[in-house]
Amino acid sequence: MGSGPGRPAYEGVRRLLVVRDDRLGDLVLTLPAIDRLKCAYPEAAIGLLVQPALAPLASLFPAVDRVVATVAAIRDFAPDAAVCISRRPAAAWALRRAGVRRVTGTGRRIFSFLFDRTVPGSRRAATRHELEHAIDLATCAGAVPGPIRFPIEVPDDAQARVTQWLDANEIAADPLVIHPGTAGSCPGWPAARWCRLAHELRKAEYPVVITEGPADRLAMREFTHENFPRFAQGLPELAALLGRARLVVSNSTGPIHLANALGTSTLAIHAPWKSCGVERWGPYGAEGWALVVGQPGARRWSRRQRGRRARDLMDRLDVGTVFEAVHSMLATGRPQIRKLRGSSPDAWTPTDPGVHY
Repeated sequence: MGSGPGRPAYEGVRRLLVVRDDRLGDLVLTLPAIDRLKCAYPEAAIGLLVQPALAPLASLFPAVDRVVATVAAIRDFAPDAAVCISRRPAAAWALRRAGVRRVTGTGRRIFSFLFDRTVPGSRRAATRHELEHAIDLATCAGAVPGPIRFPIEVPDDAQARVTQWLDANEIAADPLVIHPGTAGSCPGWPAARWCRLAHELRKAEYPVVITEGPADRLAMREFTHENFPRFAQGLPELAALLGRARLVVSNSTGPIHLANALGTSTLAIHAPWKSCGVERWGPYGAEGWALVVGQPGARRWSRRQRGRRARDLMDRLDVGTVFEAVHSMLATGRPQIRKLRGSSPDAWTPTDPGVHY
């Protein structure tokens, strides 16, 4: 079994399958790796295995020739080689059952023996951003270094539907988008705080739009009786809206990464732990910023302590601090906050090249 990046491209590849069958943010962070694989295999058809719900977004990636939305469809695509960026063992086994023997994947997992090339190191250690790990896998499969690009082509009809929706709701062409959403496996900022932030921003005469997805119903309950414009259309339309937004604020990394990929400024709210923190999942772009909520010793909490104390920790971040950060981003392009003694938020730390946490 070969390991490490910088390997030669597989020979004779006519169809290359990239497997990324998890969440929206994970998929977006894989785009630069797919872009480099397309350059390394210019004559090959690139397939992309995604969750069925994400297929409409995957169809907007020009480097992808075919979207594979079910494991059963792997045999139909008949790949000569694959790059398994998925964290799920089921994906690795599906490739083996489909007869794909040339597969690049993550090392140090119980199923890593299914891959003929592996990238060493543990993703859970969060020593690398998830985007960089995806690029490491692409490099191990034969891709060469190049720029970080997020090629997405939003169709004209999706743009037209968003324009129509904004006009119907009397919203400016460059709204401020808030996506309360879920924070995935990490605790999110309380829904009541999101609702209060939206009120404060509207009071300051910012054109606020609330976006929601199928998994966000619990987070949206605070907005049930509010009269904010709520956008709940498909993924191509969401991409069209985020691409024209002035700023996107969320604790859900999917919309944050999609907005960043489209060149939009973002402000994310994160818990302090590496498993879901900025080191691995923070905004990856020159216009991406994250606000890390913390207090002394919180980074060393056990899993049990996190489960018991996480809600109170996230509640320490007050609406005024987030409003001040949003206001300064809209005015100057970068957040300005008051450092709170011994509590949240942690310091802003711009990281080169072009990544701000």
